[in-house]
Amino acid sequence: MPNPISQENLQSVVDIMKTIGENAVDDVLAPFKTKARWAARRLGPFFNMRNALVAGLPEEGIEISDEQKADFKHVMALHPDFPHLIANFQGESDAYENFIDMMVTLMGRARSDDTHLCKIHIKEWLPANPAQDALSAPIVGARKDNRGFFHRDTARALTPLRLIAQFDANPQVFMVKVQNGTILMTAKEYPSFLYPAGTVYNREDPAAAPKDLQAEINGMTEVFPEAVAVTAVHVHFSLSDVATWADIDRSPFRYYNFYLKCMQLFADPDDEWVKETLEFLTSQIPSLKRRKRARALEEEEGEHDDIEDETAIILS
Repeated sequence: MPNPISQENLQSVVDIMKTIGENAVDDVLAPFKTKARWAARRLGPFFNMRNALVAGLPEEGIEISDEQKADFKHVMALHPDFPHLIANFQGESDAYENFIDMMVTLMGRARSDDTHLCKIHIKEWLPANPAQDALSAPIVGARKDNRGFFHRDTARALTPLRLIAQFDANPQVFMVKVQNGTILMTAKEYPSFLYPAGTVYNREDPAAAPKDLQAEINGMTEVFPEAVAVTAVHVHFSLSDVATWADIDRSPFRYYNFYLKCMQLFADPDDEWVKETLEFLTSQIPSLKRRKRARALEEEEGEHDDIEDETAIILS
């Protein structure tokens, strides 16, 4: 639990936001800067921080949606003194707007930092046995033009289990078919990097397959659903040839849907599987298990209805 922040320091935050904003050297901003960066991991890379905070002090005549109100509560839960701070901004709309800008900016930077680190280190995580195995071709720095379906190892990691045998039969032909759109990669199917090496796709008996999914999460005292989903999104993005976050909406693979599908696995916090799995992920090298029950997720990829939604299969 963070140490309580004095009323004097809370007012200092407001005063700073009236003037020089986030570049202030005064450390009274530090707790809230830290939480802004943490929000990128705790609330997810697609969380709309601006919309959430607008709900805290809405302008007259502006209608606030129930979703905004719920998101605002999520932000307030990041630090016990957030509600007190927001109260201090009452009547200081310009200062509050500066505060919102700071929170949005720092959250975006944290997401970019995470993405950059993942892009740099993904080549170390790809080999099943890094001490012995080598990549089929080098992955240089944070470049994205030699990833995705332009590199055999990243391509295989992004390929759904259903298509792994087809990929392995002729990787080059498979990659060309993805590049020209003959084979379409969408978020309806989980990429193979989420499964242990050697997992075999079994459409008729999904329970016969290994039940652990793999994800590497460091520096946390406990694992929460958003952390699993965020990690999966960052790994997929790092493996892909999508250059920037601004380009993800042009990809047939809908990253937001993928994030929701990962979150769907943990939709019921009272479910015994969810409780046991998160406890297990906290104490072990993270490994996701499939749960037996889940609500159907409505995809935005209806134009590709010929591709079966893998969630309905593996969570049945």
